[in-house]
Amino acid sequence: MIMDTKAAVLSAMLTHRLRVASLLLVAALWALNATASHAGAGREAEAQTEIRQLLDAVEAAWKDGSLDGFMTLYHNSPDTTYVTPGGLVRGYDAIRTMLHDDFGLGKGEAKGWMKFNILDFRLLRRDLAYVATSYTLVLPSGSGGEMRGHASLILKKTKDGWKTIADHAG
Repeated sequence: MIMDTKAAVLSAMLTHRLRVASLLLVAALWALNATASHAGAGREAEAQTEIRQLLDAVEAAWKDGSLDGFMTLYHNSPDTTYVTPGGLVRGYDAIRTMLHDDFGLGKGEAKGWMKFNILDFRLLRRDLAYVATSYTLVLPSGSGGEMRGHASLILKKTKDGWKTIADHAG
């Protein structure tokens, strides 16, 4: 009878310790998840700030008519794509040529102004982001007025910062 009582007490103590250990484990996992979520939110905010800075620099390059400055938006790769209402432009060099020929960038003249508004931002991975924008392009007087549209950008984090690998504008 005494052995049964000791066994019962021991069993109750072990059960209690297991419950406490389980609760501590659950609390630790919850805290770890909260920390990871916070770190993820911090990475997303940092990426969005860096991409906003890139868009600001591109807006300034457009105003100055700087093709080199505007091309900092794009990843220098033959795989970079730009979908326009006229079709697909594939490759950094082809995008550069299109911007020069169709918009006159790099011809030494101001191009009016351009403004991007970020409508949606998603950090898909540490090194990959999706950005939906609206844009306004106001050309110098006598050059055709104002254009408005939307663009979807996929940007990749490279050694040179965030760069667009796919652009769909319309």
